[in-house]
Amino acid sequence: MNKILKFSVLFMSITFVLTGCYKLSTPEQLIEKPKSKVEKEIIKESIEKFLPQGSNLTIPLDCKEAGAINKVDIDGDNQDEIVAFYEEQEKNFEIGFIILKKINNSWKMIDLVKGEGFDISYASFYDLNKDGKSEIIVSWDYGDYAKIKSIYTMKQSKIKRIFNGKYRGIEIDDLNNDGKLDIFLFSYDSKRLVITLSVYNYVIDKLKFIDKINIQANYEIGYSNIKVGKASENKKGIFIDIPLGSHSAYTQLIFLENNKLKNAFKDSISKTYQIYPVGSNDIDSDKVIEIGVLTQPIGYEEEALVNIPWLNTWYKWDEKEGLRFVVENYYDYDEGYRFDLPQNWKDKFTLKEYNINNQKRVVFYSLEKSKNIKNEILTIEYFEKNNWKKEEKKLNEQNKKFIYLGENKKTVFVAFLNNKYLDRNKDFYVDRENIHKNFKLLY
Repeated sequence: MNKILKFSVLFMSITFVLTGCYKLSTPEQLIEKPKSKVEKEIIKESIEKFLPQGSNLTIPLDCKEAGAINKVDIDGDNQDEIVAFYEEQEKNFEIGFIILKKINNSWKMIDLVKGEGFDISYASFYDLNKDGKSEIIVSWDYGDYAKIKSIYTMKQSKIKRIFNGKYRGIEIDDLNNDGKLDIFLFSYDSKRLVITLSVYNYVIDKLKFIDKINIQANYEIGYSNIKVGKASENKKGIFIDIPLGSHSAYTQLIFLENNKLKNAFKDSISKTYQIYPVGSNDIDSDKVIEIGVLTQPIGYEEEALVNIPWLNTWYKWDEKEGLRFVVENYYDYDEGYRFDLPQNWKDKFTLKEYNINNQKRVVFYSLEKSKNIKNEILTIEYFEKNNWKKEEKKLNEQNKKFIYLGENKKTVFVAFLNNKYLDRNKDFYVDRENIHKNFKLLY
């Protein structure tokens, strides 16, 4: 697989994992957080009695915040109601949700809401104004990029819609830590190639507009992924990964300060430009999101882009420095692993990929001050899993010291350190434990 395809497939796969779900669950699995088999069966039977004729339970396409059946307090009485999403695709193509409340120890339907479009792309529940009642946020899908975003609240035992608008995306978080949940709505003008991000607060049964900002785009899909999370230890931001063409991209970082939306960078494209998409992710699992770009190893200046073994280089946002280096990764997407390079190797190494008689390996080399290759530092070698016992015996007989890194369904990965060179060159020092720790299987 060439590298353009590798990066594209990985980026789309990550985006799907973060934003999409398969609709292949049993009715029992559709119930979110069931407490017992008996309760689960009672809830399932109660819902089925009230579903519109010919309809079935359905999971929102983006199911990271809501399932088909959800227990949530929407009237503020400290007792959970049931919100169940349904679809009917045989005759009327109807979608919507029903609300059930427990009255005298049995579940009764108190309202039904018919949706718009062909599918439910997103649903979530937030107490938007801190009154003890959770609002219902739903995105109705018409099959295009723009979707109908609706917000519902409970009033006098009936569901009332308090907002309805055509937007591509929605995110909810207290971005500026003022105790109020901020509602972010994303739209995209494909003619002007502009993403508009608007922010609202929910005040007295309506959305109050706070601010909006326009963001440059240069491709028909507008943006590929959005993350709301910590940009630093004390500050949250919105990370927007934006394609610039058929394969390049950049990441925009937005803050909310004094009720104004602000860019983190004066020129985000030049700061976060990615020849192939890398995007934003918490790469080091410290709960702070990093921005990734691609770095070309030394020695590949004359190579075609598809032949370069790119390194993913990750940066944290820093209020003073702008972007601060965190870590570099080497990925082999075909074989399914990532290797985090030791930080003391930065700017002092290069690498080469080899495949001789279907025996694959990656070799990391030290560089002289003139940037010429000097010595091998580390080799990661691949062995067919079926042959590993025989190969392991051979390595032991040859007294070759290796580091077992891990294995997947078809391949065993081992590493060889050039200890003689490392003993003489402390700048490249790394121990076996760190090599093993820095190797991570993707699947």
